[in-house]
Amino acid sequence: MNTLVGLALRNLARRKMRTWLTFGMILTGTALIVFSVGLAEGTYRDMIRISTSTWTGHFQVTAPGFIDSPSLFKSIANPQADAAALMTHPLVEAVSPRVETAGLFSAGNRTTGAALIGVDPEGEQR
Repeated sequence: MNTLVGLALRNLARRKMRTWLTFGMILTGTALIVFSVGLAEGTYRDMIRISTSTWTGHFQVTAPGFIDSPSLFKSIANPQADAAALMTHPLVEAVSPRVETAGLFSAGNRTTGAALIGVDPEGEQR
């Protein structure tokens, strides 16, 4: 083992420029990787924060089958009781009811699809 370490140190000292160049490349590469991963994680965290604060929150409670086939007729039977039960959890900050459906807007010969969302303005502020 001592022979191997001695041989390695001798080779490092033999070509100082190569040793420092290799050390610099490893240091720069590691720093760039750490920076890139940090930037990507921060961007991902910001995307989650922005989408949850402006759209649906961290999760939705929907009626059975609503996700597969959205319809105004698929609604939760007793939303007030469900909202009250959710508010008892310590990590829940706010609960807000919504009505979501799809629609079409047309003007003359042009038609486009639309997502229609009905919200409770007071609940949405929280």
